[in-house]
Amino acid sequence: YLANYLNDGRQEITAAANKTADLVQARLSSQTLTMKQLNTDSAYYTPLLHTLSTDMITALNACRASGIYVIFNSYDPDELSTKDSRPCLYIRNYEHDSGISTTQPSSSLTLLYAPDSLCQSLLIPQDENWQPMFLFEDTHQQAFFYDPFQSAYQDKDRQDGSFYGCWTATPYQVNGSERFSLSYSEPIILEDGTVIGVVGVEFLVDHLSEFLPSGDLLESNDSGYILTVSPSGSPLDLTVIINGGSAFLTGSPGDTFVLSPLQIGGYSLMDNDREFYTDISYLDIYNEECDSELSWYLVGVVGMNEMFSFANEMTRVVLLTILLTLLVGIVSVITVSLRLTRPIVGLSSEVEDARKTKSTEFTATGIYEIDQLSDAFRELMQETVDTSTKFLNIMEMASVELAGYEWREGSDSVYVTENFFPMLGMEHIDTASLKVPEFEALLQDIRTGMDASITLDGSRLYRVNRHGTIRYVRAESMQADDRHIGLLEDVTRSALERIRIEHERDHDMLSGLYNRRAFYSRARILFANPEKLRCAALLVLDIDNLKTINTRYGHDYGDRYLQKTAHCIMEHLPNNALCGRISGDELYLFFYNYTDRRKLRSDIVGLMDAVSENSMQFPDNQTLPLSVTGGVALYPDNSTYLHELVKYADFSMYQAKSARKGSLKLFNEEDYAENETFNRGRDELKTMIEQELVTYHFQPIFSAENARPAAYEALMRVNMPSIKSPDVVLRLAAAEGSQYHIERITMFKASRAFLALLENGQVYDDAMLFINSQPDQCLTDEDAQRFHTSFASIQDRIVLEITEDEYLGLEALEVKRKYPGFSGYFALDDYGSGYNGEKNLLQLQPRFIKVDVVLIRGIDSNPDRQQLISGLVSYAHGRGMKIVAEGIETAGELRKCLELGVDLFQGYFLARPAEIPAEIAPQAKEIILSFQANK
Repeated sequence: YLANYLNDGRQEITAAANKTADLVQARLSSQTLTMKQLNTDSAYYTPLLHTLSTDMITALNACRASGIYVIFNSYDPDELSTKDSRPCLYIRNYEHDSGISTTQPSSSLTLLYAPDSLCQSLLIPQDENWQPMFLFEDTHQQAFFYDPFQSAYQDKDRQDGSFYGCWTATPYQVNGSERFSLSYSEPIILEDGTVIGVVGVEFLVDHLSEFLPSGDLLESNDSGYILTVSPSGSPLDLTVIINGGSAFLTGSPGDTFVLSPLQIGGYSLMDNDREFYTDISYLDIYNEECDSELSWYLVGVVGMNEMFSFANEMTRVVLLTILLTLLVGIVSVITVSLRLTRPIVGLSSEVEDARKTKSTEFTATGIYEIDQLSDAFRELMQETVDTSTKFLNIMEMASVELAGYEWREGSDSVYVTENFFPMLGMEHIDTASLKVPEFEALLQDIRTGMDASITLDGSRLYRVNRHGTIRYVRAESMQADDRHIGLLEDVTRSALERIRIEHERDHDMLSGLYNRRAFYSRARILFANPEKLRCAALLVLDIDNLKTINTRYGHDYGDRYLQKTAHCIMEHLPNNALCGRISGDELYLFFYNYTDRRKLRSDIVGLMDAVSENSMQFPDNQTLPLSVTGGVALYPDNSTYLHELVKYADFSMYQAKSARKGSLKLFNEEDYAENETFNRGRDELKTMIEQELVTYHFQPIFSAENARPAAYEALMRVNMPSIKSPDVVLRLAAAEGSQYHIERITMFKASRAFLALLENGQVYDDAMLFINSQPDQCLTDEDAQRFHTSFASIQDRIVLEITEDEYLGLEALEVKRKYPGFSGYFALDDYGSGYNGEKNLLQLQPRFIKVDVVLIRGIDSNPDRQQLISGLVSYAHGRGMKIVAEGIETAGELRKCLELGVDLFQGYFLARPAEIPAEIAPQAKEIILSFQANK
């Protein structure tokens, strides 16, 4: 269980390292981040750490560890100054068993390392030993960074990050913390092999000590556990990491001790002139691909006297009984021989016969003393038989079956217990007449012919079929001087328990398939030997209709549906394939070692057909066919890396689900590239919203009366690799459900930019501000009040532009009208470009009507457009509304709009948008002033 707990943390770190590498690689590839900025520029690495924090808290919650950290650095630490520092996010959790929300972190979380601005945005308190950056002054002491980073940095033939994963072999203290920790770290390696940092998981020593309860061994203080490491790989030469025993064990972290093998099994440990019995267990806590020189062991320690107290007591009782028996016998024999020579001869003869017949009855001699002696001897023999019988009964009542043999060198005979060969499944062997050469030949046949494995202590474990039942028998032998001794022990119960635990560890309890850990473990073994893969395919399957079944019939039927699907797949799965349940309704299948792609395709299609041919009946007599939807990625055609094949197959599966359930789709690189571009846009939108990476230019709207700016329209400007225009921003926001964030950013940033221009005297004091607003979005009460507090001085001059061709949200419109301090002015934007212009005009009742460029373009030569604008001007002026002509680009368009009575003008002919608005073009100003003068 300790190894499983540590491995959970290690696996989460491997996943975190891959995610971090992908995230940094994406930003480097898009040129939104440079390696220097990653190392030293907080404006770039702080948002990156913020993005990673959610996955880090999720991983910390999943493995229930004490802490998790990421450190960025792409330089050789040996060449850095002790004053150098690097970005680091180090989160510690003091309540390991409680769940952690990524949106409302638990109060048990603290930050040991994090930039100050990141502490404020994460809402996680700073630890009393908090530092904003990771310092290199104690790099060699902080092995959780130095060891994995340097092993990867100095390796010319760079491997995956998990190959360099390191466990700290000595407890350490972070940043002056009083509590000691152990940790596992992996380097973060980009696609080109660049090492950019490490990711790791921390386990507090006092928490790990809870896994080492001394009371599990004996109730006394003479027992305990020790977590150790062996640099040499030998289980006999060990170094203490955590001493979980009682006060009698003096070993402290870093101390070494040596174990001595015992003939009876186990090992001996000397501590303060006291001897203890120990046993050891290897902890498999490294990735199969990791090249580590350290071996970890858990050592159980029990006082030697208490361990064998019962056996020693039994030995003393038996020896005392034998000594007393011999003493009484000798005294009796001497006394009788001195007094009655003749009767004793007869008695001796009967006693001799009794040894063969095992009879305790003797013939009376008629001599009182002799008969009394014979009766006493008979009673003594009876007691001896009774004692032997009791001992045999105790052995029979024991839960463990034992058998053994013994012979001496130079002797032709061998002693073998009657159950020795039957325990090994070998019946009808006469042990009474067995000779040493024949017995040695039988032992050799057993060693070479029977299914056996070697245990950690060097003994053999045989798998025996006894009367149709599988039994597990441990065999051990030794030589003491000229005696050869062997022992068999039936360990079926413990072996089956170990097999059960391993099966539960590797298999999903509901479906019987491999679980996620076991599937990846076995797949990585295959990928470590590419010659065994040949042609291969990874298939990601999604079990269709499972959520519908759970909702309609309950989870019991949903589980049956999943089980039947899993059993159907296993029945039709070839031997050269793996299958694992990765999540609730998602399965991974890996087909390998094919020489013919047609055979590979045939097996996959045959499996899909076999599933679809089966069905399941439900309580309402509805029969639903089994159905799975899948995506396929080929090895080596699409990729030679497992994680990429999983990503490609998963993408194809979702494409198949979008097209038709029950279908199978092969990975297509063009579709994937197009999806990656969209995903990059989504990621960039998230970054843009989080960091508010937008600016605003202002285009003047000029008055027809005096050619002065009556208002300025705020126009969003975006400069992201995949996002270049406000239209793209709005489309992505609609797809991601982020329209509100765009509305909020536009309202606040546009107003803030205009207020700065106003304070600097760069816009007219009496001019209004036009802000584009989404019809179905409105500020929350909290944001509306905050906006009023920040911009009350200009709020009475703000006009909200509502686009004419969009759905007009009446509820949102009413909320906007009630904004605190709002002027109440609306402008209907792009009038004439949509389908509901008149309807929206009547519902909105705007103060301004902005006529779209499609009606203004060429109006000076188009009578129809002139008539439309003339009617609109009459309608608007009769209701106190003003007309704004958008897109004025020629002198003729400006003159005609003046003649038609348009109130306001906007367009490139008058002034272009700019961060600091320009004055009206001289030619346009002259046209307006001349027209007014000639009225």
